[in-house]
Amino acid sequence: MKLRFRVTGMTCAACSARVEKAAANVPGVDKAEVNLLQGSLRVYAESDAVVAAVVEAVSKAGYGASKEGAQPQQVTASPVKEMKLRLVL
Repeated sequence: MKLRFRVTGMTCAACSARVEKAAANVPGVDKAEVNLLQGSLRVYAESDAVVAAVVEAVSKAGYGASKEGAQPQQVTASPVKEMKLRLVL
């Protein structure tokens, strides 16, 4: 079964690799592919029971994720980014 997700917050190849790795490590996921330009994640899994776990794994990696067609999840700035911003200001 192929599932598609929208991913927000990715800006580079390292970001897409991190999202891909986080999704691929979810139990029940056979394969994960990220398209950085489209901001999408394609997951091949046995069933759609992995949707919540994939969204949670991507969120823990620091990015927003939602199943395609659902309301997108907002990305919050990481504590390191917030500290850098405070230091600059």
